[in-house]
Amino acid sequence: MAAAVDDLIGAVLDQIQTLGIERETVIWFQADGGATNELRVSSCGLPYRGGRNGKYREYKQGLFDVGMHVPAILRAPGFTESGQVWDHPMIFDGSVTTICKYGGRHGRGRDPWMDILPVLCGQSAGHEYLFWSFSNQRAVRKGDWKLLIPPSFPGDEVADKI
Repeated sequence: MAAAVDDLIGAVLDQIQTLGIERETVIWFQADGGATNELRVSSCGLPYRGGRNGKYREYKQGLFDVGMHVPAILRAPGFTESGQVWDHPMIFDGSVTTICKYGGRHGRGRDPWMDILPVLCGQSAGHEYLFWSFSNQRAVRKGDWKLLIPPSFPGDEVADKI
């Protein structure tokens, strides 16, 4: 899949160059949360444990490490410089607000604090704490520390203690 996506992005970039709109075009590519354990991807209606997440714990849709370590590529001429590597945590929802703002639009229902471009450009510091949720799970992260409430994966038994 990565090779197919790479080929298609190459074709899109070629067309953007042909049209002469490189300076007005933002490209954001972001992977999902890794290998899955979802019922919906199994033809038998059973949890499907396809793929491997290497050293990262659990599967996508959980709040353990696998959903927090996903690659992304941003090409935003005039805002970001090529060759930069950003290895700090961010929340994906910020990408929607950022792209809308970059394009002169405001994402409906999105919070302005989620614009990640000032952080990427070094104009402001990132947030000290990150909060997020999925299903009946909640998480907070500060630096290398993360608290999960409850620490489980969707479909697993829910622990009664933090």
